[in-house]
Amino acid sequence: MRLIAIGCVSLLVCATAAAQTDLGAAAAKERERRKALAASPSPAFTNDDLASEKQAAKEAAKEGGKPGEKPKPKPQPAPTPLPTATSDDSAQRRAQEAGWRARAQRARQVVDQTAARVTTLEQQVARVAGETMASTDTNQILRLRAQREALENQLKDAREASRIAVEQLANVEEEARRAGVPPGWIR
Repeated sequence: MRLIAIGCVSLLVCATAAAQTDLGAAAAKERERRKALAASPSPAFTNDDLASEKQAAKEAAKEGGKPGEKPKPKPQPAPTPLPTATSDDSAQRRAQEAGWRARAQRARQVVDQTAARVTTLEQQVARVAGETMASTDTNQILRLRAQREALENQLKDAREASRIAVEQLANVEEEARRAGVPPGWIR
């Protein structure tokens, strides 16, 4: 019994010593933090700062704004247009723009068409699957399973076509980027 009591007392003493060590480390960290705070100057506001705030509020009120809002920037004069190129250059540029726009539009149309085909086939597969589940006629179930299998094969092909169409659109965009075509031409 004495051995148990001595063991408990020694565990208690060790735990207390460990806790004091942790508290000592925490206290040292807190002292360092306070020293760092004391070393960095805190902002000081003077009456001059308040006066400039009042002046800004008055200016905002004159311009129709609310106090505390930043004043609206004054409109800048319109930039002067760049000198225009000769008519040959601009005609060629318009032709290039029309060509790139047409290529991008065709690629997007193919992407849209293939995506619509995938959606339609997915809906048909879901419809046939529902009919299969609802049917009790064995012959009809077998016919619907064959139909579903054919639709799933078409769906697989349509998904592949959609993936290829997306890649082709990305290729057109990458080719335009490499050619230095402005992004607005292919959007």
